[in-house]
Amino acid sequence: MKASLTAALLAASLAVSGSALAFGAPRPAPDRMIYLSGTQSLEQIGQAVTTAASFRKFAVESRRPGRIQLAYPAMPRKFQAHFEVVYDHHQLTMRYLGSYGLNDGPCRDNPGVRCVHPNVARWMKNHIHDVENMLR
Repeated sequence: MKASLTAALLAASLAVSGSALAFGAPRPAPDRMIYLSGTQSLEQIGQAVTTAASFRKFAVESRRPGRIQLAYPAMPRKFQAHFEVVYDHHQLTMRYLGSYGLNDGPCRDNPGVRCVHPNVARWMKNHIHDVENMLR
């Protein structure tokens, strides 16, 4: 009885605070950027991007000097996100391009901003972190 009352109170407090609903709500997908030392060649940077992509199960859709397009996951079933990585000797930026099955659309509170499933930002952060580690 005490456990069920505690569970009910916890559920009610989460519902009132909105944190239970906000966890899976779509969020803006910000660009991710890192600054580079300038000592790596464009080939080394591109290799780090594609190696990190392979490690995280991204697919390389296209590759040109200074620009790589990725998709996650590489073998989609219910969803897929598309990204662009633009780089030069001094910085690398990963941008969200679009998706299907990931609640892509205008944000509720700001229709001028594009929102997407919260995992997209995490995938971007993980990929950029891996690239940064490979370039050290």
